Amino acid sequence: MKKKSNVKFLLLAAVTLFVLVFQPTQTLASGSTFLNQIPPSPFSSSIIAPLGFFDPSNQYLEQGETKIIDNGDQTVTIEMSTTSYSQVASIGATVTLQMWTGGVWADVGTSTTKSKSNDWYFKDKVTKVVSRGYYFRVKSTHWINTGSVYEQGVMVSNSILIK
Repeated sequence: MKKKSNVKFLLLAAVTLFVLVFQPTQTLASGSTFLNQIPPSPFSSSIIAPLGFFDPSNQYLEQGETKIIDNGDQTVTIEMSTTSYSQVASIGATVTLQMWTGGVWADVGTSTTKSKSNDWYFKDKVTKVVSRGYYFRVKSTHWINTGSVYEQGVMVSNSILIK
């Protein structure tokens, strides 16, 4: 009975994460007209952040964390960390900055991948340019690769308003 309950929980968690993380997004093109309008707050929805899912049956990948920090100069610092249960050949994270357009979270610029070799813990940060008057968040994929095993988990950071 416990096994059936665990399967139901994992299925529900996976579906919930999929709906929240992979909600409609679009990539911003330079010169987009909607960038000149301040969109309404994303907090009118029932989204609670940060969100994420890491498979509890992972052999190596334990957890990941991503933070977005307003530097006050139209840049943000994205801090990322990934933890493994033991040393792996490669451990890291891929982060994508997203901006709330008033209807969807749109990917901004290109994703950044950082990694470390032969370790159980990885931590790094990257700085990105942002626009005032918009909400930003980070979608991150934390991963390990060792031998023939590749595991990953997805996180979405809290969102912040750039003033």
